[in-house]
Amino acid sequence: MRIQMGHALKEAGRFEAAERAYEEAAWAFRDGAEFALEMARLDLVRGRPAVAAGRLAHAIRESGDAACAAQLFSPPLVERAAEAIRDAFPPETGPAGRIEAVSFGRVHGWVDANACEITLIEANGRAMTVAADRPRPDLEALGFSALGFEIDLDDVFGEAASTVDIRTRLGRLIGSPVAAAPPADVSAWLSRAKPSAGARTREDPMVSILVPVHDPEPQWLETLVASVLAQSYGDWELLLVDDRSGSREVVESLARSERLDLRIRSLRNTQEPGNAGALNTGVAAARGEWIAFLDHDDALEPEALEVALSGAQGRVDLVYTDELLTRDDIRSVRAIAARGGFSYEHYLCHPYFVHLVMARAELVRAVGGLDARAPASADVDLNLRLLERARDVAHVGFPAYRWRTHRGSLGHASQALVSDATRQALDRHLARRGEGGVARRGEAFNTFRIDWPDPGGRVLVIIPTRDRADLLRTCVDSLRRTCPEDAIDLVIINHMSREPETIELLDSLRPNARVVDWMGPFNYAAMNNLAVKSCQDPAPYLLFLNNDVEALEPGWLERLRSLVARDGVAAVGAMLTYPDGRVQHAGVAVGLGDLAEHMFKFESFKLNGERNPGPGCALLATRDVSAVTGACMMVRRDAFEAVGGFDETFAVGFNDTDLCLRLRRAGHRVLTDPHAVLMHHESLTRRSGGDMVHRADTERFRRVWGREIEAGDPFLSPLRSRNPADDGWPGLLAPPRVTVLAAPGPGPATGHVR
Repeated sequence: MRIQMGHALKEAGRFEAAERAYEEAAWAFRDGAEFALEMARLDLVRGRPAVAAGRLAHAIRESGDAACAAQLFSPPLVERAAEAIRDAFPPETGPAGRIEAVSFGRVHGWVDANACEITLIEANGRAMTVAADRPRPDLEALGFSALGFEIDLDDVFGEAASTVDIRTRLGRLIGSPVAAAPPADVSAWLSRAKPSAGARTREDPMVSILVPVHDPEPQWLETLVASVLAQSYGDWELLLVDDRSGSREVVESLARSERLDLRIRSLRNTQEPGNAGALNTGVAAARGEWIAFLDHDDALEPEALEVALSGAQGRVDLVYTDELLTRDDIRSVRAIAARGGFSYEHYLCHPYFVHLVMARAELVRAVGGLDARAPASADVDLNLRLLERARDVAHVGFPAYRWRTHRGSLGHASQALVSDATRQALDRHLARRGEGGVARRGEAFNTFRIDWPDPGGRVLVIIPTRDRADLLRTCVDSLRRTCPEDAIDLVIINHMSREPETIELLDSLRPNARVVDWMGPFNYAAMNNLAVKSCQDPAPYLLFLNNDVEALEPGWLERLRSLVARDGVAAVGAMLTYPDGRVQHAGVAVGLGDLAEHMFKFESFKLNGERNPGPGCALLATRDVSAVTGACMMVRRDAFEAVGGFDETFAVGFNDTDLCLRLRRAGHRVLTDPHAVLMHHESLTRRSGGDMVHRADTERFRRVWGREIEAGDPFLSPLRSRNPADDGWPGLLAPPRVTVLAAPGPGPATGHVR
């Protein structure tokens, strides 16, 4: 009871009373670490980060508590972590290291650089030794001497491990021991009650499943066939197209499979040799309304066809699902490829959906089937040609496919070949589209940067400010350093600045910038609307920029302008990083974090000196998103004015998200781009005062966009938790969500969720 009273007092702002309540209830907490964690959270609310960091560091010394470590090494305390640990631990000692993440038996973390040898002890006593050899510049910048590691426990032990203790000679790592099994909700999904096989029905559309076969492991082929026979949807045919297999066992397995069910046919490739030729033989023989593509060493979940067809409604011409990535043993899951709704830009930068893909048979034939001249990228090449003629594209949030990612597969054995072939397929597609786009190799495997023509045109740069001359000077100087002199018109909105240094700076800027004074309460939306209305120049683009944003390198402005000028695009946001090298903004998702939150916030911008690709290579891809932050957002002026600008009833919060959602509702697209990178000292101007509290904006946003919040962001995987701090997969056990968005051919991809 006293603990709940402490929570209530904290929420009411009665911090001293909350502290007394927690102290009186100290005995009721499970342990001292839990008490320290709750008190540290209270310290943060009270504006005492140093006290919070010290409290957590002492709890880590006493118990090695993983939750306390997670809080200490997360914003806003991470910059105080090294000092707090030095104060809490005896001289020349500290944590032996920390486990930062565990997923499907893959462990990420760091160890003290003085003890880089890691010992792994499995529950049955088996022990193995590995080395930590990855530089951790992010920790070095915070004052730690550390080396990082990534360990696949199954690879180390040669089979599925259970519980593993991880330690160095300096002691056990914080967060050890670890469970190597999949997360609880994933395990629950894997052990779910499977539907029984369905019989053929005449009224349902037939799905032709095409499988090119070339000397797979015979038992893998049999697993595939068994997974099709187990489908809960019965109206299918399985076409096994033998691409000149030399294995007698495989040929015999094909013959046996054909005898198992009348719906299974074994064919001989009569086209060009290779997967593309084999699939074209299947396309010519297919009798189904839909064609699904399956590799000879993979498998389908029992519900695969049923859930895929749930998206094959109305104008939908192409359907894709999520998938499980497995080891050689298809029962051993390595990861879940969880996807969001269709983003054309994302697919151009990284062909992010692979399995299960299903398309209307008439469309596959209309585009000429697969191109046998591009064997390493025939699937991407086909998808691009399908997208050029498709109407709508559906994503079904369900892992319908198991992809056996063994080392012998083409994508793993020939990465350079695959990347080159994919880039060539992209070049052919972009040439057919005629928009001037050029594909260039990206910074990770199978990622690409698409450069679009920059049309030029002046950009009206609007910067609200209040005092903090140091921030404004850095911001403006960075613009002058990185932007062409004749590209921008600068507008500074002065919100009652009083500091002499700021007044002097504004006076010095006036010859080359317009200064618009704003009197009265802070209202971000109204201030920016006023700035746009007061500048009746012909600038076709508006750049809304915070005064605590710093441009780093030339080219970012031209990059944003080239994207926002594309047909159907109305707004583009930059990639923003914190000064400590973590991601601050890479798009905004509605429904994430209750209402709306930045995607991938606090992810490392770089890992071991190279760009962090992020899940699905999202941090290296230009992507369609629901919204972007107004801290650095370029908007086409005509689109901005057509929707009435910012909604001034959102005085402080959610005005940028609301604007983007209204632009999308009007038929435009909103993009986020990873190649325009700026640094954001987030909200330093406003955070020191009380202006960051905006309950009225929060409630209004919930009222206006409640349906979209409830439905979930179309570009965010429905399988993941909406709580950014939760690594769980609660959506696995929910009914599959179908997201339908338009393909690029017929028009802007505005779309809907149903």
